[in-house]
Amino acid sequence: MARDYQYDYELRSFEELGEVAAAEQEVREAESRLAKTSLVFSTEDDALRCSSEADLEAVQEQLAEEQRLRREAERAVEEWKAKYDEADRDWTALYDEKSEAYDKLLHLA
Repeated sequence: MARDYQYDYELRSFEELGEVAAAEQEVREAESRLAKTSLVFSTEDDALRCSSEADLEAVQEQLAEEQRLRREAERAVEEWKAKYDEADRDWTALYDEKSEAYDKLLHLA
């Protein structure tokens, strides 16, 4: 029984050591990334400026795309309106012809 307890304790300790080692590895990787970042950006202001410029560029690209889509939508609406107006004129002309024909038919009867 004591032997099983000792084995469980050692196993847990070994697992905890593995977790500690993994955590230490993550810290080393994070420090490495930070060091690389420090080499690229000599100051925080440079990093913020570059980040802001990249954000601004992305926003400008998105805005340009939205404006293009808006122009396409407006053009499609104008085309639809023109087709609607043409169909309305055609229908009105046809209705007027039918009305005239009906009126003539009534006068003949």
